[in-house]
Amino acid sequence: MSKVLVVTSSLGGGGAERVAVDVSNGFFDCGDFVSLYALKDTGAYKTELNRHIKVLTGTSDRASANLLELIKVIRKTQPEIVFCSQNYLCFIVFIAVKLSFKTRVQVVVREGSTPSKNIPRNLKGLLLKYATKIAYSYSNLTVATCEYVKKDMEEYLKIDSKKISVINNPIDINEITLRSKESVDNILFSNDYPIVSAVGRLHKVKDFGFLIKMINFLKSQNKFINLLIIGEGEERGALEALINEYKLEELVKLMGFVSNPFPYIKNSNLLVLSSHFEGYPNVVNQALALNTSVVAIDVPGAIKEMLPSKCIAKNREIKEFSSLVLKNLNAKPEVNQLTFLSSKEFAMEVKRKLNH
Repeated sequence: MSKVLVVTSSLGGGGAERVAVDVSNGFFDCGDFVSLYALKDTGAYKTELNRHIKVLTGTSDRASANLLELIKVIRKTQPEIVFCSQNYLCFIVFIAVKLSFKTRVQVVVREGSTPSKNIPRNLKGLLLKYATKIAYSYSNLTVATCEYVKKDMEEYLKIDSKKISVINNPIDINEITLRSKESVDNILFSNDYPIVSAVGRLHKVKDFGFLIKMINFLKSQNKFINLLIIGEGEERGALEALINEYKLEELVKLMGFVSNPFPYIKNSNLLVLSSHFEGYPNVVNQALALNTSVVAIDVPGAIKEMLPSKCIAKNREIKEFSSLVLKNLNAKPEVNQLTFLSSKEFAMEVKRKLNH
C-alpha cells in the first residue's frame, strides 16, 4: 500500500479534472491511501470521488499561490507518489516536492493535450513552455495519453523519448454503462429527426459553430438532423447568436454543463468532434463504450489512433463533413487501436512503470 497525493485545479468542468477523480479512485481501488488536493474543491465530479478519499482545499485558485501550502501538505501527508495532469500545475507540484525535501516522493506528470497547439505563443506561453519542460524532464514518470501527444512533447518541448510513457486515459466502462441507463425526462426536440451530439467546453478551439453551420447546410438541402451540444463556456453567446441567425432553434440545443452526459450520448445516433486540436478526447472512448459511432475532423491529436479513416474527414469543409455524418448515422461503432483501461488498471500501470 502506498500513500498517494493527486493534485488538480478543481473537481469539475474539464477532462483533466475528470482524470484526477478517476485516477484517485483507481489508486484507492489498488488499496492505496489517497488524498486529493484541489485548488477549488467544488464541482460536479466531487460526488464521483470515493468518499474515503480525503479532499484538501487549496488556498487560492491560482496555482502559484498554492506553492507554500502544497509544501506543507506534502510534508504532512508524506506521499510516496504525487500525481498531476495539468501542465501549469505540474511545475508547481514539481517545485513543491523539491522544496519539501522529501526525497522518497515520486512525481508523476501527465500531458493530456497537444502542447504545440495548447500553449499560447506569447511571453506567458514561453514561460509556461519552459516550466512544463522542466517538470516533464525531471519527474519520475511523464505520461502521454497517446503516441501523437508523445511525439509532440518530443518535438515541441524537446523531452527525451525515453522519459515518456504512453498510457491511455482510464475509462470505467461498467460505471458509464450504468449511468447511461438513468432516465432523461425532458423532451429536447419536438421532431423525430436523428440526433447528433457534441460534448465539450464552449470554446473557440472546439468550433461548435462549424457544427451549427453544418446543420444549416443540411437544412438547405432538405436534410434534417438535430444537434445537441453538451457543455458550458464563454462562447455560449456567440453560438446562441448563430443559432438565431440561421433560425435553427428547433434543430440545435445548447444543454449547458451536464454532470451525467452518458444517457444523451447513448441515445444519440452519432457523436461528432469538430475541434481544431485534441489531445486524447475522453468522450470518444465514452461514446464507443456506449455503442455510439463517432466521426471527427482530422486534426492534431489522437483522432487517427482512435478512429478508422472512414470516420475522419480530411478537411474542415462543411459539405465533406455533412456527407460523413450522413453516412455514419446509426452505423456500427468501429475502434482503431484503443486500449480501454479501468481506473484501477491505469493506477496499476503507473505504479508498474515507476518500479520498472
